[in-house]
Amino acid sequence: MTAKKYHTERRWRGTVQEVSAKVGVHPTTINKRERGEIPISKEAELVLMTLPRLDKITPIHTLGRKPGARNSFA
Repeated sequence: MTAKKYHTERRWRGTVQEVSAKVGVHPTTINKRERGEIPISKEAELVLMTLPRLDKITPIHTLGRKPGARNSFA
């Protein structure tokens, strides 16, 4: 699985923080996989793909916030 495909599939399953908690890895690990800095093992691919997909893809701009959440610095 490519880093780009991993990123897209992860977004279908939630934010980096949500997915990392579900699969038991640090959020930095998810980020590094998505940037291609560390390889995506077959095991990591299979674990991600077993998570259920959401009804909508997670927007890129959420930065871990729930959709509709306001910035505290606005």
